[in-house]
Amino acid sequence: MPGDMVAGDPVLSAGIEDGLTGINLTGELGHKITLAMDDGMPVDVGAYFNYDAGSYLKGKVVYPMSGVEPGTHRLTLKAWDNANNSASRTVEFRAVREDGLILENLLNYPNPFSDATQFTFEVSRSAEAEIRIYTVDGRRIRRIEGIQAQPGFNWVDWDGRDERGDGLSNGVYLYTVTCRTGLGGREAEASAVGKLIRMR
Repeated sequence: MPGDMVAGDPVLSAGIEDGLTGINLTGELGHKITLAMDDGMPVDVGAYFNYDAGSYLKGKVVYPMSGVEPGTHRLTLKAWDNANNSASRTVEFRAVREDGLILENLLNYPNPFSDATQFTFEVSRSAEAEIRIYTVDGRRIRRIEGIQAQPGFNWVDWDGRDERGDGLSNGVYLYTVTCRTGLGGREAEASAVGKLIRMR
């Protein structure tokens, strides 16, 4: 997703499709599949493109990137079809340090909710996540565990019911999202707290 955060050495995975003539893979000067980061020189990534099985019209570039400095970056991928038409797409991402776990942009929508809501959050690396929902006096009413969070944007649907399957009463509730992952033999953890409102 645009603006997602990544940690370590990210890998670009981008689908390319031309519905008429297919992707130009001749590598001719000026007709290469190129990738440029920020204002840097474009790099030829044609060798990292593979057609989908049984297709000559679409495929995917999978390109490993190393040494990406922390901060916000812009990638521009450009390709040509076999009729010499070009197209390019640009996406932004945010690189973060690898030696930790970052959890941010925690929200639930809709909020207030009537019957169900969706929790959304971003993490910097793959992690196991858990959501706990509490009353304002601290009594836990629901625990959602075993969530396999992926780097970047994640969402979890919740039916608005407690551990016994009952709907919640109208009111304000608190929730926490906790993510855990192993890094070099040690565990990293990150948590965030949010507030949701049930209104019918």
